[in-house]
Amino acid sequence: MTKQCSGILESKRDSGRQNIIDLLSNREKGIYFNNNLSHAKKCNINNRYIPNEMSIVDGCRSKYFCGIFSKDGNRLITASQDQTIRVYDSSTVPYVSLHKITARDVGWSIIDISFSPNNEQFVYTTWSSALHLCSVNDKNAIQEPLSLIKNDRRFCVFAATFSSDGKEILGGASDGCLYIYDLNERRRTLKIAAHAYDVNSVCFADDSSHIIYSGGDDGLVKVWDRRSLVESSPKPVGVLAGHTDGVTFIDSRGDGRHLISNSKDQSIKLWDVRIFSGAQAAESTLKAVHQHNWDYRWQEVPTKGNAFDILRSMYCI
Repeated sequence: MTKQCSGILESKRDSGRQNIIDLLSNREKGIYFNNNLSHAKKCNINNRYIPNEMSIVDGCRSKYFCGIFSKDGNRLITASQDQTIRVYDSSTVPYVSLHKITARDVGWSIIDISFSPNNEQFVYTTWSSALHLCSVNDKNAIQEPLSLIKNDRRFCVFAATFSSDGKEILGGASDGCLYIYDLNERRRTLKIAAHAYDVNSVCFADDSSHIIYSGGDDGLVKVWDRRSLVESSPKPVGVLAGHTDGVTFIDSRGDGRHLISNSKDQSIKLWDVRIFSGAQAAESTLKAVHQHNWDYRWQEVPTKGNAFDILRSMYCI
């Protein structure tokens, strides 16, 4: 399906490879929907001229859960359910496999990976009470566990990221909490109850690392200011409500003002954090999430109900 939609494979309805003249002629005759070429056909035409053919670099029999490039683009790290982390030199064509690292304390799978700002280290998360810090280029280096809580096999950090100076690691976990680990002090320095359910994604708003964004299975995106956080009674500076199901990923533009969020409700939203959602929107989001009785992995998206009618008027870009 992915190959077909990206134009790498011909449409099942097309018989054989069509030349560009025929495609354009059919478009002018109004044969195609809306008198225009489909996205797949446009991609197919581009693929004939742009050298972007796929090639298999490596593979395994288990499912891949992570794949991330270093910021300079010279390294690619993947992780899969076979407890193996694979490091590639992505500065060459084709990519070159450098080494493999056997992950530790893996319950179900390696869940997330994040590069340090200097691209020399990375951290990976599993169903474990600790993060694990590794060297990118030295496969024999010690994997250092960074403990967040006491041993609990039901605990998992679903998302982790480094601060811009590389001195701290921010994580979001299955207990609905945010964690910050100080690499200089080698200890956890912050734990706050952030969401009603799993925290699926976290990021810093900008290079100052003062403002934190978090997204959870409660459907909410929350904005936190570390300078005013009190661990015993944490309060976000604002809430962004508009999704009707759990938030799976968020990413900041880096300007301290804009971020995007992706959700199980099949939508991506662009937010301006200068305007937060009201209490009614947050309550409607929680109501919409509670009403869901479906699994996004194999079921059709349910029909939007009354909670969505309230939410669709809430502010996002």
